[in-house]
Amino acid sequence: SGSAGSALIAAEGVDLALEDASVGGLVVTDGRYTIQAAKELDTESWGIRITGTGAPSMAGYVASALGEGSKRVGVDASTLPLQSLIDLEKALGKHELVPIPTADNPLDEVWDGRPAPPKEPAYVHVEEYAGISVADKVASLRSAMEESGADAYVASDLMEVCWLLNIRGGDIDNTPVCMSFAIVTRDEVRLYIDEGKVSGGKVAGHLEESGVGVFSYHGVYDDVRELAGGGLKFWLDPGTTSVATKQAAGEAAVVKASPIAVPKARKNAREMEGMQRAHVRDGAAMARTLSWLEAAVEGGDEVWELDLCAKTEALRAQDPKFKMLSFDTISASGPNGAITHYRVSEESNRRLCPEELFLMDSGAQYLDGTTDVTRTMSFMKDPPREHVESCTAVLKGHILLASASFPPGTTGYQLDTLARAPLWKLGMDYAHGTGHGVGASLGVHEGPFSISPRAGNTTPLEEGMISSIEPGYYVTDKYGIRIENLVRVVEKEFPGKMHQKVLSFEPLTLIPWQRRLIDVSMLNSEEVDYINAYHSRVWDEVSPLLQGEGDEKALAWLKANTAPLDA
Repeated sequence: SGSAGSALIAAEGVDLALEDASVGGLVVTDGRYTIQAAKELDTESWGIRITGTGAPSMAGYVASALGEGSKRVGVDASTLPLQSLIDLEKALGKHELVPIPTADNPLDEVWDGRPAPPKEPAYVHVEEYAGISVADKVASLRSAMEESGADAYVASDLMEVCWLLNIRGGDIDNTPVCMSFAIVTRDEVRLYIDEGKVSGGKVAGHLEESGVGVFSYHGVYDDVRELAGGGLKFWLDPGTTSVATKQAAGEAAVVKASPIAVPKARKNAREMEGMQRAHVRDGAAMARTLSWLEAAVEGGDEVWELDLCAKTEALRAQDPKFKMLSFDTISASGPNGAITHYRVSEESNRRLCPEELFLMDSGAQYLDGTTDVTRTMSFMKDPPREHVESCTAVLKGHILLASASFPPGTTGYQLDTLARAPLWKLGMDYAHGTGHGVGASLGVHEGPFSISPRAGNTTPLEEGMISSIEPGYYVTDKYGIRIENLVRVVEKEFPGKMHQKVLSFEPLTLIPWQRRLIDVSMLNSEEVDYINAYHSRVWDEVSPLLQGEGDEKALAWLKANTAPLDA
């Protein structure tokens, strides 16, 4: 049930050179999902490998598993990104392994009962929320194309298509996008989509007014091939463009990073205003959720992980601007919290126990913004020392990064150690990144930057970008701790200084940290001041939304949890 991973399946008669020799294939995933994969997969049939910092890549595992000698490795040309093929060719070529893009994915031939493609209608993301018209976005894109010597750009990333054309949809769970492609030339904009999703109504009028032609979703490869054959040089982003698109565009294509990714990540004033408003309302919904949860568990009520998932969705859905959750809620009690991206099911569902830590990672998609927040809670008045010390160390890491200032050009790789340093002092760490970009009523995970130990991402943080900050600590079979806020990158000017402009973070998330899991004696004065200032702002902005009938308990909970800490 994880969202990241690759599989290697050996053809009949091919033995994989593996330590767990009885398995017939490999699943390679990152540190977020290795425990989860071991629980959900048949480990007699699948070997599970971790990738990421300090571990082999998928290509490395493939080369090792197939051994020496000439081998042919098939990949699905329609789903494999061009950069992945480049990496495979580079890594596997040393082992006489040749990736062969296939015209048809063999899995499609054996997948019985595969669900039909989604048919959810698209809708207009109005300029009140989008901030910039389609015409202005396309004009900027064409300027970038001209500078790069490209005649056309293929947008394959669904979030890029929807951002560029100011539309949204419901084809993907938790992400308001449409299954689509877009082609932009010097004089034409084409949207490739199931035409029934945009026929009639406001969205059809919006596309027509924006000069966007609508074409059949399945015609994109033929049209790329035809346009390239007519002399157009395509710009292809290697991270999101499929091998099949590159095959259609031909050898003359310009292969370089997307010209849309950074403008999309740098939120304009309207987008940022929407994100701020959404987070205030989301803070009120979460105050209602967490106050109910704390009272119920401490009062002896029977509350299960799935109950909390239903409760938080129901309370968020009371917002008229609510569209969907931004991901399946991670409601993890006790040992389930040690599974970084745990997904509760009927089989794994556990009752919340007062003596166990509880981790909740949740978020929502609103018309004007996207939220993502993680809080760790104890339901004991006097939690065990281990829980308090571990949670305070994670909070210190969060604050050290969230309060940092840094010059323009700084990457997430350079900042990542700030969140880990307080944990390292205690021999602690976590096997996932520290921060990811977040879209404005788009994907809860957005590039092109990240905050992680991976040095390969050289995209610097810029004013207007939004990131999560989410250090954690996990003890297998016992508990998990993660503290996550979304923050926006802001700019301050220092005329006459070496760095005349300096960047820093400002919180968007407005939900208090549980006081009983904070050991004030472990904090310095700057950390205490940061917490008090943050909690003061949470109270000032969220409490006015908790003045209605039935909000008395949520308001009291918010007041108690935002009261100043004594240094």
